[in-house]
Amino acid sequence: MAFTPVEIIALMLIAITIIKLLVLSTNPKKWLSLVEGLYANANTTKVIALILAAIVLYYLLQEITIVQIFATMAFIFLIMAIKFASYKNDIIALARKILNKEGVIKKSGLLVVIWLLLMIWALYAIFG
Repeated sequence: MAFTPVEIIALMLIAITIIKLLVLSTNPKKWLSLVEGLYANANTTKVIALILAAIVLYYLLQEITIVQIFATMAFIFLIMAIKFASYKNDIIALARKILNKEGVIKKSGLLVVIWLLLMIWALYAIFG
């Protein structure tokens, strides 16, 4: 059976999620060390994530539209909100810490530009 690129991406996410759940249920500190290692060099992590996001977006756009991607992101945001609600005090403390600093938008400049471009693209696809 040959899988499409989107099916491969989905299978990879499923595998990573199963591994994460198994590790978290048996040894949460091991997962923490993986997360710490992943974010040890934030710039490298950003570059790799940006490249992977572009690749995933490319393959998604072979099968669905930017509007469908945005609708899917809305679904994921809502699922994440359920998780974040379980850690409300930590999330609020983190938000206060981040938002009380100067230059929040500047520090997230690349991400803001990416979001703006994607939103313009989606709006154009809807109203264009």
